[in-house]
Amino acid sequence: MDLRRRIALGLLVVAALAGALRGAVDGLEHAGAEVAGPSIAGRARWRFGLAGLDPISSLDRDLEPVRAVVPAKGVVGIAGDAGPLGNWLLVRYLLAPRELSYDAASAPWVLVPPGEVAPVRSDLRPRLQAGSALLLGPP
Repeated sequence: MDLRRRIALGLLVVAALAGALRGAVDGLEHAGAEVAGPSIAGRARWRFGLAGLDPISSLDRDLEPVRAVVPAKGVVGIAGDAGPLGNWLLVRYLLAPRELSYDAASAPWVLVPPGEVAPVRSDLRPRLQAGSALLLGPP
């Protein structure tokens, strides 16, 4: 292998390692760890364990009471936009096998994300607080 190829291969390996290291540091910062220091890697200090601190696990915990109350074949409407609850598909996945509907006006169960207005329907009562969202359902 000639010198040019060795240098190119060495630079490629260094770039890949630097990218992987930066991704790991970003992951720590996102999960709640404090990352400090002038080096590329930084120094991580753990405030608490990383298990369960990602947004998906947090949303899963928030929706756990909804899964316990709404029947498996139930339909859950979302009042407004699912944005505050996270990605629509993710909420749909976490509530499966329950069906998720945009139509909060006729769904038997309605999940009201924070910042959204609950639909005014005489057949719905507040059933539980799911994280920062409110679940409305039949009395």
